[in-house]
Amino acid sequence: MNNIKHFIKGNQTDGLPLNNDSFGVVVDWTGSKEVTVDFDNQVWRGEDAETIIDERANGLGSFVGVPYKLQVDGVSLPDMQLDLRTNYKQIGCNEVEVGVKLVKNKDWFVGEAGVLQLRRLEEEGKFLSSDFVNVPYNINYIPDGMEVLMLSISTYLMTKELITFIKETAFSIGEATAGTAGLSPAVTLMAVLKIVIRIAYFVSMIIAIKNLITKLLEELYSRTRYYSAIKTRSLFRVACSELGLTFESSIFDIPKYANSVIGGSKTERGRLNSSQFTPATPNRSDAGMYFFGEFIDTMMQKFNADYRIRNGVFRFERWDWWALTSTHQIAPNFNNQSRAMAEFGDNADEFKGGYTISYAFDTKDQNTFDYIDNMAYDVITRPVTTLVGYENAQGVKVIDLPIARAKRKGTLNRFENLLVSLLTFVDSVTNTLGGGSNFAATIQSRINNMELSQHFTTKPKIIYMNTDLTGLAVNQASAVELWDEFHFINSFFKFNNKHNQWLKYTIPCSFCAKDFVSLLDNNFSTLESGEIVEVERLTWTPYKDEALLEVRVNKLYTTNLTQQYITSQNSSNAGNINV
Repeated sequence: MNNIKHFIKGNQTDGLPLNNDSFGVVVDWTGSKEVTVDFDNQVWRGEDAETIIDERANGLGSFVGVPYKLQVDGVSLPDMQLDLRTNYKQIGCNEVEVGVKLVKNKDWFVGEAGVLQLRRLEEEGKFLSSDFVNVPYNINYIPDGMEVLMLSISTYLMTKELITFIKETAFSIGEATAGTAGLSPAVTLMAVLKIVIRIAYFVSMIIAIKNLITKLLEELYSRTRYYSAIKTRSLFRVACSELGLTFESSIFDIPKYANSVIGGSKTERGRLNSSQFTPATPNRSDAGMYFFGEFIDTMMQKFNADYRIRNGVFRFERWDWWALTSTHQIAPNFNNQSRAMAEFGDNADEFKGGYTISYAFDTKDQNTFDYIDNMAYDVITRPVTTLVGYENAQGVKVIDLPIARAKRKGTLNRFENLLVSLLTFVDSVTNTLGGGSNFAATIQSRINNMELSQHFTTKPKIIYMNTDLTGLAVNQASAVELWDEFHFINSFFKFNNKHNQWLKYTIPCSFCAKDFVSLLDNNFSTLESGEIVEVERLTWTPYKDEALLEVRVNKLYTTNLTQQYITSQNSSNAGNINV
């Protein structure tokens, strides 16, 4: 029998709830979101009930909870509140039934994150300047419009005119030099002015030709512009801070992901100045990324991740992180005490024969259609030995990310190499004749830039930057890598000594407050044998020091499986599993 103390608004209660002996709590980790903690309602009578009734009537009303603490054998449970809104019932003048829930619980967080706009945080200046990155990009598709033809003809005609002009100017200078001897000063002045005007015209022609070549290059192979994006880690950090939480994740300690940035769909031309920024966060048309809640959902899908909120910290990790860091241990127990045997099931109903991960196509960026290397990855798992007509390995898991991959420029193509040779000659001519240019270097400096087929996009971009954030990293995290680094642990097929096969047990056991607090932080445990145990659900009665645990033990129960891997490179069926 536990020593249980209750505190309302910081003061220990005069009595105990009428249902203190049977008061219990159910914790469920099986949902797709943060853990659900459901406390039984409490029934209070006397002065304690009057305190609660007065708080609702004369305090902050139904929509603000009453601070409540529960202490079991000297161990304080996490901060809670008496719920005056959804589970309140007054019985006479001095008796009340009231619900109990954790402060800043799952429902609170999901509700707040679901309406928090990342773009609003940017507009309100919540991000630091160091959170933003300007991604250099070029247009890599040559237009087939009339503008290129007109610019080419204009450049040709002006160059031809310049050649003719140079010849005529040379003749005029020679004529003036030979013919001005003995002429009046007025005639001599007119000849000199004629030469000066021709020289001024010559300079303007050089400038005009340079500008035409610049425009022609802009159409043939665009000038470097900048696409504003924001660090993925920063979106988490600032949004969590807005909700009064700090953000922690070992995923973003990995340089590749620490240097990843996300840019919203692009609705305007990029800036030519790398120090000028346009809005970077996903905009309202970016479904799956605009609100913080849906951004979390997308990142959970991408990284095969889960999250926990404890003591003001939002921790985001690949779901087995908690299994690898657990220090809790569950004593072995039979769940059928009367027959002294272990009753168990397994998780075969969770098996998925098909598993597909894919990035989104961007209808305005042709690169997402023409360069689909590893943008989708399919893993097909089947039994090695089967009985025809009795196969039972259906099901598919689809990770359809609402973000598009970026294409990095790695080399100069044949056209660009030819262009470099031509522009090297143009640079030498303009530098010799005046006006100067450095066209060749602008082509060569485009290595590591992002390539777009036009200035506008319809999907947010996930971009992996190099160490100094000046260009794209060589590795742009393919769908294959997402499987290899994050999703393979979901497979029933054993790989790298990991698999997703579990045996399920229901275990009655003695259970203390310190066990409850420990499992709230991390619902993974181990057996004495070292096998990993995940507690999926617990029902705890604090007064009786006992709990009923529904657990799963990571144990291989079949090896009759094989896997096939299909990428977007080697199959037109990638991303379209049907098993």
